Amino acid sequence: MIISIDGGTTNTRFYLMQNGEILSFCKQSIGIRDTFQPGGKEYYQSEIRCAIKNLAENADTPVNAIICSGMIGSETGLYTCPHICTPVSLNKLADHMHKVSLPHISDIPFWFVPGIKSFDSVSVSGEQIAVEILSSMDIMRGEETELYGIIQQMHLSEDCTIVLPGSHMKTVAFSPQMGIIGFQTSITGELLRAAAEHTILQATLNHVYPSEIDFFQLQKGYELAKKCGLARALFKVRILDKSVSGLSSEQLHSFLLGILLCDDAAHLIQQGKTVWLAGSDPFRSALSYLLKLEGIPVKTVPASVSEQATAYGAYRLWMHKKQETKQGEGNVKTI
Repeated sequence: MIISIDGGTTNTRFYLMQNGEILSFCKQSIGIRDTFQPGGKEYYQSEIRCAIKNLAENADTPVNAIICSGMIGSETGLYTCPHICTPVSLNKLADHMHKVSLPHISDIPFWFVPGIKSFDSVSVSGEQIAVEILSSMDIMRGEETELYGIIQQMHLSEDCTIVLPGSHMKTVAFSPQMGIIGFQTSITGELLRAAAEHTILQATLNHVYPSEIDFFQLQKGYELAKKCGLARALFKVRILDKSVSGLSSEQLHSFLLGILLCDDAAHLIQQGKTVWLAGSDPFRSALSYLLKLEGIPVKTVPASVSEQATAYGAYRLWMHKKQETKQGEGNVKTI
């Protein structure tokens, strides 16, 4: 039996698992963001300690390991687990997990999953680094565990692109032979909120975030961005509001989303592979519509799988590490 911890910036999710099944779950409104405040580190650790204790006490059998992924393994989390370079197979990811003793949190052994980066260390200065190199540099932390949960649950066995929409949208190239071979990040979700709440568009959109998409307006925004570019197209949201009667804030929001998804869609179209879309709506349905419009084959990861993928990925990594330890392979290092 294990506890999987998915530690984010603002929220942390805890799963009690046995035999690959989730027995119980809790979500705490804590994250590494809390550690930036006075006394925040102690509060962060205390909340994690309480959540682990509650789950472990309600377990029918002893908990053997706590698998940590996400920002909980960053410089401001419980322990800094370094990134490893692509390509990253499941075996490589499991082999680079760190076993850590944190007795002030729990007596149960912790295993931290490393993040992934697409580059080796760069020794040149900012003035010297080439644009070609910089364009290929990227990092992720937490999504790698989520990805292997999705790959397992959806039985992916072909070269494809997996997209994790959200505040930071991850576009990942996956190969059954090599695993995660490359990825790119865009801050589309953050741009959507910033444009809607911290620009002149705030009065137009009225803080409305619709759960359903107006696909006609979505497509118009997308086509406009292809023609005008991002910055000019954004102002057209206001022009549309002032010049065309009868458009609701929900429709204008769909128009804005089409603008902001233009670059992400263009990148996926250029790759030309089958796209697996995870995450939740409205991002998932909006991007799916635009890609199908351009003739890109799209498959959808069910929301139920996306929501729990990190837990399944963590369990899969633990089973690999457990088997490796039994066989005496791989030099397991306790830090």
